[in-house]
Amino acid sequence: MSTIPGPALRRAAFVSAALHVEHARSWPQRLIAPGAMLVLAAALLLGGGTMQGLPGDAIVIALGLLLAVLLVAAWPAHLLREQRAECILLLLVLLLPLLQLLPLPPVLWTALPGRAALAADQASVGIAPHWAPLSLDPAGTWRAWLAMLPAAALFVAALTLSRRELLRLTLLIPLLALAGALLGFAQVAGGPDSPLRLFAYTQRTSAEGFFANRDHFADLLNIGMLLSAAWLIALWLQPVGRAARRALAMAAGWVTLATLLVALLLTQSRAGVALGALTLAAIVVLAWRAGLAKPRLVRRMALALLVIAMLALQWGLYAVLARLHQDPFEDARWWIMRTTWIAAQHYGFLGSGIGSFVHVLPQFQARATLIPPYVNHAHDDYLELWLEGGIPALLLMLAFVGGWAWRSLRAWRAPIADDPSAGNATLAALIMRAAAVGVLVLLLHATVDYALRTLALEATLAVLCAWLARGGKSDLSSSGRESWHRVETIVGARGAGSWPHAAAH
Repeated sequence: MSTIPGPALRRAAFVSAALHVEHARSWPQRLIAPGAMLVLAAALLLGGGTMQGLPGDAIVIALGLLLAVLLVAAWPAHLLREQRAECILLLLVLLLPLLQLLPLPPVLWTALPGRAALAADQASVGIAPHWAPLSLDPAGTWRAWLAMLPAAALFVAALTLSRRELLRLTLLIPLLALAGALLGFAQVAGGPDSPLRLFAYTQRTSAEGFFANRDHFADLLNIGMLLSAAWLIALWLQPVGRAARRALAMAAGWVTLATLLVALLLTQSRAGVALGALTLAAIVVLAWRAGLAKPRLVRRMALALLVIAMLALQWGLYAVLARLHQDPFEDARWWIMRTTWIAAQHYGFLGSGIGSFVHVLPQFQARATLIPPYVNHAHDDYLELWLEGGIPALLLMLAFVGGWAWRSLRAWRAPIADDPSAGNATLAALIMRAAAVGVLVLLLHATVDYALRTLALEATLAVLCAWLARGGKSDLSSSGRESWHRVETIVGARGAGSWPHAAAH
């Protein structure tokens, strides 16, 4: 009687357990993965606008609501135990705008900072004191809350996915960034009046892809480069096998990386190009940390990136120099920031209400005559957050930054473990490290722009944060863990005891 080799038995057991876990899922659980991919794709393709009420945003929000319904129907009991801190922080973020909509009695409302003058104005036109919410723009607060739902649902969904499903979801980011880069090339080639520019209010001389703002497009390109590099380094570190397929995949990775870098230069985004330098440096460090046992990997990666950068400059250098020639201190954003600072001090520790910026800032614009007639955001997410949400919003942001720093430190310190479910020994750990840098790119850019105010980048941030929140934790439900335990019992005599249990999850 012939015996089945140990590796073959382990592979068969792995597939059998995966099929058992999939069969054990309810129909809402099986729809979460495709639903998450649909929400992320819609956000990246339709959610690049910078104004409220756009049709693309409405579609993304509707899909986000459907995903939220699926999550409620298939809520995994283990999620609150394993990601308790993340779930609590997310709940507090979603509660803040709702609390600002609660009606307050006139005595309490007029005692809030900045409300006494408004009450006096209302009285002068015959409006009697009445109950009113803290938010000065309740409709804007409702819209802002709805805009949070797609990213929130996507984050929770990503926490419930298997490792393989999350990898597929994450792959959408560099792929759609590449599609945006190709569209950006066509926009530049078509000139200022190109019909391929998707928004009426946008820059007319640069590449914007699926975005209205070139700076936000630059953020997606930088994150796409980080994730592409993670896949590329993982391929590079794979044992030699299937040489033709591996070479084709690596060639596609290098072409993607080069295309995204050229598109980044064509955005003419000063902050985006500066963060691009940080991104390239992070890729080299990523290769160095992953290939300590292969010193040639770092040298080859650095040399390849240098060659790509030199070639990219051949197409994008003129555009970048044209932007750098402008005096950055003549930019109206500095006046907008200064005026936002004044408004935030005026409305005190509770703010004016999430989503109220557009209606609040005009009260203070006379003090800064260089500000355009219509300003949709503060060009500094932290200042705008202070104005709209006050000290509670800043505390939540501080908690988020602290959690990101802690998770990032763990991701970069953690050893690279085997990951049979991903089919690659290093891919998951590399993506976690790339995700940490990707969040840093968004946090840094938020100091001079409103990168965290578009649905596309909010959805991207949600996926990156999900990688950091999961870390090396199991991604299976209790029934799934029991299935893996039975599999290990069956194949234990064949040497499956050396199988990394945590990595298999």
